[in-house]
Amino acid sequence: MSIYSDKNFPQKPKYLLDEKQNIKLSKNTANNYEQLGFMLKITIIQKNNINLIDFISYKPNIEQKISFPLNQINLWSPENPYLYQISIDLYQMDVFIEHIDSYIGFRQISLCSTKKTICLNNKPYFMLGVLDQGYWPDGLYRAPTDEAYRYDIEQTKNLGFNTIRKHMKSETSRFYYWCDVLGMLVWQDMPAGDAYNGYEIELEDDKILRLHRDNSTNDLPLAERKQQNLPKNESPLPIKVFEAKIQFEYELKAMIDFLSFHPSIIIWILFNEGWGQYDTIRLTKWLQSYDEDRLIDSASGWQDRTNIGHIRDIHDYTKNILLPSFDDENRALVLGECGGFGLMKYGWSYNAYSDNYLLTYIFEQLIVNLSPRLSAMIYTQLSDVENETNGILTYNREEIKFITPHIKRGERLTISCSNIYVNK
Repeated sequence: MSIYSDKNFPQKPKYLLDEKQNIKLSKNTANNYEQLGFMLKITIIQKNNINLIDFISYKPNIEQKISFPLNQINLWSPENPYLYQISIDLYQMDVFIEHIDSYIGFRQISLCSTKKTICLNNKPYFMLGVLDQGYWPDGLYRAPTDEAYRYDIEQTKNLGFNTIRKHMKSETSRFYYWCDVLGMLVWQDMPAGDAYNGYEIELEDDKILRLHRDNSTNDLPLAERKQQNLPKNESPLPIKVFEAKIQFEYELKAMIDFLSFHPSIIIWILFNEGWGQYDTIRLTKWLQSYDEDRLIDSASGWQDRTNIGHIRDIHDYTKNILLPSFDDENRALVLGECGGFGLMKYGWSYNAYSDNYLLTYIFEQLIVNLSPRLSAMIYTQLSDVENETNGILTYNREEIKFITPHIKRGERLTISCSNIYVNK
């Protein structure tokens, strides 16, 4: 057993401020707080050291809204990762008790254009991202240094991507700190509670897409999902045990509480490819009410629930992407996983190539042929992992396998194939 995340051992303060949970106080209780003489002072400071907000509250445990003109705010985005300093001071009877320094970013993520397009700060924004499993050759789940996190994010931006999908793993806070500072949007997976067990019935539209993907990519027989994924003599729809549900939902809430303060995180992904998927409608509605500031991707790939969540997420590793019919659902359409083109030296990938130039050309063709109906594309993947060689970076991060594409974003995503070079 070893320590995975960052650890520190601060001195426990006399009073704890809970920024997330709102404590409902009766009139008498609120008056008691005033009698105790607590005062909370909040200051939000711009980069030029001019205060944007000075706010004082004598009821620190009651939720209070601060309003100010939007035109005064420098909005956060990958192109402008503007962060404000926030300073919090707690007093009792004019006696200083505690001081906290942190940062805050203002941004809005929403659906617009008849609710079928993802918008960042009220403007349509195409998210071109990479899947990142966060593995390292020496520490596996643990990055060797804080600088290693920064390097991965900087390389992702240098390659023209603006989004990272953190896949089946939640990172230490330092990873998200660098995404906030450097300007990288994050789709955050909830790690699966167990392998696929067929807890929910597959919809017909998903079945058609799956058969296309499986037959084109892996030469699998056109079989029902239960024939591919369930052990023999097992019920087609086993029941997920109650204890497993409780544990999954406890860890889901804990992850959101821990990460919710990072402006870079804009999408929560509840389930991936049906792994342990259950009670999708109930959990999605809870998640939408618990965090109203982010979009919810209920099912990334495969087991979609009609018109549930904000996003319709397709996985397709073929060269000819097949998208579902565009119906009247108020959800954005995204390609949550695709590509997987490997520079084949060892290991495994969805599609293997032996030449840097050919590998890059295939990737560029994938980009050029994207449907304008899509709001996002997530390419698999940022780096090689234990047995998968379809990363843009090698496992040790010493080599970039692509001939660096020059990506230009406009109303339509295009690729300039001129003046490409090998990045040694």
